Order: sequence, then structure tokens, then C-alpha cells
Amino acid sequence: MFIMIPAFFMSSKIDYEDENIINMLRITYFSMQAITLLCVYFSQNKIAAKKDRQEIFVPVPPKPFSGETEASMKKTTYHQHDTEQAQQLMTQTLMGLAMIGFIHFKMGVKQPLFLQSL
Repeated sequence: MFIMIPAFFMSSKIDYEDENIINMLRITYFSMQAITLLCVYFSQNKIAAKKDRQEIFVPVPPKPFSGETEASMKKTTYHQHDTEQAQQLMTQTLMGLAMIGFIHFKMGVKQPLFLQSL
């Protein structure tokens, strides 16, 4: 929050008509996404190498609008839980990449490149 509010003000001062600035924003955004995907890939490799089969109980969040107030517990292993979390992060990153790519290249909006690079 302390970064995003000044970033909104800074984004209004950027010249989005200059092709050099747009190319720098593209390089920065896609580089940050590539770094994120590489970190997830290396994390998945570490998780696969360790294969910790110790069983744990993980709280499952209640379904929205179901009226449940307490979370139920799911029995799983460290390996399975970490693999699911890494896969979830990979999916979220790729979906964000696809959405920002569509917004930028198809709709011509340039501000999300700057804001999502932070």
C-alpha cells in the first residue's frame, strides 16, 4: 500500500507516447514475470528433490456464501501441500501475464505495465 499510492501518482507523470519508455516498461514487466516463474520453477525442483512425506493438517477455507464459519482441516503431506502451493502461484502468474498482455497489446493500455512491474 505504501508503494502503490506513490506509484499511481508517478504513473501519471510518465510519457506513455514515447516508444523508448514503452519498450523499457515492456522489458521490465516481462523480466519481472520471468524472474517470478524461474523462482517458482526452482522452488518446485527443491520440493521434488526433498519429498518430505510427513503428514500435516492444513485448514481448508470455507466456500464463499456457504454460511460456514469455521474452516475444516485437510490431511496432507508437506510435499503435496508445497507442490499445490507452487502450482497455484505458477497458475496465478501465468493468468496475470495473459491478462496484462491482452490489456496492453490488444487494448493499448500502457499503465498496467508500470504498476504490475513493482
